[in-house]
Amino acid sequence: MFFIGLLVGITGGYIIGNKVAIRNGKVDSKYEAALELRSAFYPTILKLKHGDEPSFIVAKDFKNHQLAAIEFSNFLSGGELESYLNSLTDYNHWYKTMCTMSPEGILQKDSDSEYLVEKEKDPIHLIKVILDHADV
Repeated sequence: MFFIGLLVGITGGYIIGNKVAIRNGKVDSKYEAALELRSAFYPTILKLKHGDEPSFIVAKDFKNHQLAAIEFSNFLSGGELESYLNSLTDYNHWYKTMCTMSPEGILQKDSDSEYLVEKEKDPIHLIKVILDHADV
């Protein structure tokens, strides 16, 4: 259910982002969109490398990541877009699991198998997989 909602959200965001980018002329090329994507994620990577709590850092920067990711997705198509959306979905799932936990979830996180799987993932690696698509 979450996966379907996430795909609908990403697709809707893609369509809206595409229309906004075209109408406002914000992003003139794939190169500029890639620069925006990298500039949204690099400060987060630097903070994560300094050893701060990953869930707090990502939660603070997540909205900027999503906006840049939607704008960049306008310039992708076919298999490249599918691969990009898969990596973005992995990152979004990590964010949802690690950063948006309910109070009950916090108390039960050590017995939650989904949490334990996501906890082992490195957010820097998840971000770098997304940024691999921005090498233009």
